[in-house]
Amino acid sequence: YQYRLDLYGGGDEKTAPRIRSVKVPYQEINLSPEVSDVRVILLDPKGSLSDGAERPGPRVNIKWRGTDPNDDGLQYVIDMRAPGEPTWRTVVRDLADAEFSFDSRYLPDGPYEFRVTASDESANSPGKGLSGEGVSDAFTVDNTPADFLDVSTRALATPPGDGKDATWHIDLRARDTVSGVRRIQYSVDISDWVSVDAADGLFDGPEERASFDVKTDTEAGPEHMIILKVVDGAGNTATIKKLMRK
Repeated sequence: YQYRLDLYGGGDEKTAPRIRSVKVPYQEINLSPEVSDVRVILLDPKGSLSDGAERPGPRVNIKWRGTDPNDDGLQYVIDMRAPGEPTWRTVVRDLADAEFSFDSRYLPDGPYEFRVTASDESANSPGKGLSGEGVSDAFTVDNTPADFLDVSTRALATPPGDGKDATWHIDLRARDTVSGVRRIQYSVDISDWVSVDAADGLFDGPEERASFDVKTDTEAGPEHMIILKVVDGAGNTATIKKLMRK
């Protein structure tokens, strides 16, 4: 801004007008806050459990970037909805920090969107506050392991020269409708996990099948325990036990 004062008066120094001070009242124009980079991730629960205590679930962690052109202090409100729903539901309000987390088990399995609204109302006169918002990408909550649909086992004939080993053929089918089946593994007598291939070559769907052979050492005893494990896209695991005797 610029201003000019034109002064008129006497012709000598004693009578000439003088400027001793200038005051220019000014009110800054309020601009809307901005919310960007709204990210949602899962955090593993931490801490030990006492006897009988309920195990905490993974935590939904929401972070974002809030800025204000006037450097006003901001407060945040977080809302959520399933994609396509018309109504947003408030999760928390009056947040000062640009981060919030909660136990994911408060939500049924499925996809969700989170909206973060920033307001500078507390830093401005009543009715003069402004707001801005940002929305996350869809985020899937999945706390339920996959289901074993079918599991069948049968003994195979022992190949010549392989007398100390017994071979078992296993067919299984598993399903996870939320995040899909991503891995099938087995372990013999608490040994390291061994991954097997999907019957169609790729674990990329809600229902998958695997067919594979497992060897057990008969010299170590006539009975062996085979653990089968299915891992879904959210990292949930389901296991079953099969006792093999030959």
